[in-house]
Amino acid sequence: MEEKQKVDLVNEPPHYKFDGIELIDVIKAKLNNSKMSPYTAAIWTQCIQYLFRFDVKGNDIQDLEKARFYLNEIIKEKYKDTSVL
Repeated sequence: MEEKQKVDLVNEPPHYKFDGIELIDVIKAKLNNSKMSPYTAAIWTQCIQYLFRFDVKGNDIQDLEKARFYLNEIIKEKYKDTSVL
């Protein structure tokens, strides 16, 4: 009888890892050299998470709409930044 491997959704969620690359590592690498404000970095992190997992989590459209929401927030922040110039 074959043993089922238990998926650890807390420490190693499969929807945040592709081809051995974990999203958290991508986020760390980006934010270590980012010029984003802390607020924009937080929003960017949310956006990228939804984009990274949208096709494997189960609700493609909802995840893409959430990513768009956060992307729109980033755009609003960038407009605020450029209006100060």
